[in-house]
Amino acid sequence: QNIIYNGYDEHKIKKIAVNNKDKVKRDFSFIYAGSLNNQRDKILDIFLKIIDKNVNKFKDIKIYIYTSNCRGISKKYQNLIQNNNLIIENLIPQDKLFKLIYNSFCALHFMPESQSYIVSIKLFEYGILKRPVLSINAGGDTDYLINKHKLGYSIKYNEEKKILDVINQLYNKWQNNPYFKNDTIGLEKYSYENLTKEYLNIINTL
Repeated sequence: QNIIYNGYDEHKIKKIAVNNKDKVKRDFSFIYAGSLNNQRDKILDIFLKIIDKNVNKFKDIKIYIYTSNCRGISKKYQNLIQNNNLIIENLIPQDKLFKLIYNSFCALHFMPESQSYIVSIKLFEYGILKRPVLSINAGGDTDYLINKHKLGYSIKYNEEKKILDVINQLYNKWQNNPYFKNDTIGLEKYSYENLTKEYLNIINTL
C-alpha cells in the first residue's frame, strides 16, 4: 500500500522572496483564505471567541479573513471589526494571496472532524512560505504532518485552553522577533516534481 499526499507547485511560490536574506518586520497578524463550508465556520468561531475574550492581551492582533461567506461571523464579532482586530475581505487571486501570507506572522488552518482524512495543500504552501501554521483540527493526517515537518501548531478544536496557550506563545515569539521565519523539515518531497517521480516509481513496479 502506498500513500501519496497532496503537494505544492513550487513554480507558483518561487516568485515570493522566501529563501533570500530579506527581512520583513511583521505585525502580529493571522491570515485565513478559503471556504468556510463543511463546519470550518464553526472552528473559526471557536478561534474568534477566544480572541474576543482575551483581546486586551493582544491589542496588536490583526486577523485577516479572505472568504466569500462570512456574514454570520461578521455580525457576531462587530467589536473586533470596529477595533480593526478583524478584517474580512473577499477572495483574491492566488499570487497576491501568497504575498499576503508571506507578510503575515501566522497562517490559520481549519479542518473539521468530517474532513480529518483530507490533507490540505495549504499546509505545504505555508511551510514553503516559511510561515508557522496554527491548525485547529480534529487530528488525523493533518496533525501527523504538522508535527512531522515542524509546520507549526496543531490543536484539536475542543481544546480551547491549548489554543489560547499557543496564541500566547506566538505573541511572545512575535514580540521577541517580528522577523521570524519558520524552519520546516523535509517538505521538498511534496513538490509536484518529486511527487510525479514517486507516482512513476509506483507505476514502474506494477
